[in-house]
Amino acid sequence: MIADTGLVRMLEHSIASPSGCLFPYWNVGTGQADLTGMSDLLKVYWQAAREVYSDAWGLPPSESRLMHSAGIRAMGQLMDRMMAGVDVRRRSDQIHGDP
Repeated sequence: MIADTGLVRMLEHSIASPSGCLFPYWNVGTGQADLTGMSDLLKVYWQAAREVYSDAWGLPPSESRLMHSAGIRAMGQLMDRMMAGVDVRRRSDQIHGDP
């Protein structure tokens, strides 16, 4: 449903920009990334987006600005602001369903 270019650009920006919420999960010096941490953060944010915007979620991009690449990039900018400082590594037990 979602154009991959918009999604890739959103992810690239969040990882590469020091203000991106995925940046702390990437070690600039070694090039290593905490992919589990990134994945967990993305799951938390996008699951919430799906709940909040349920009427626009899953529609073709021609019918939903959210699913359009411009919408994905805009939601990515919002993600960077909202999720900045959130460390899902501390909450991974809750994300993965453990009590």
